[in-house]
Amino acid sequence: MARKFRTTIKEKDLNPVWNESFYFNVSDPSNLHYLTLDAHVYSNVRATNSRSFLGKVCLTGNSFVLHSDAVVLHYPLEKRGIFSHVRGELGLKVYITDDASIKSSTPLPAVESLSTKDPGLTHAEAPMVHSMTETPSCTKVRG
Repeated sequence: MARKFRTTIKEKDLNPVWNESFYFNVSDPSNLHYLTLDAHVYSNVRATNSRSFLGKVCLTGNSFVLHSDAVVLHYPLEKRGIFSHVRGELGLKVYITDDASIKSSTPLPAVESLSTKDPGLTHAEAPMVHSMTETPSCTKVRG
């Protein structure tokens, strides 16, 4: 089940702070170690309505912790290739919770979900993976 979510765009900000949260339902907790959370960072160019890839952070399900142990961790952005001059980090707080009052996030209409409707998404007792995009620091370096 691949789902895509998009944060708001921060205009003209080299050190944006989002403080946005996304919740993902894990229908089978025994498969948690097979799951990954990929966060991609782009720079939007408003004049040309285009974007350039700055980097990504990939976390495996093994690194997800319980809510009580969750803290914001800063991860270096992985570059697209060896010739990329982009550098930066992304602050994420990712945790697992079994709080039944938390519902899975709904993708924004502008972003397609790659999965079909999964009946496990409404299962209230399934653990939730919470991802909070907080304080990235991305710098695009020109050579």
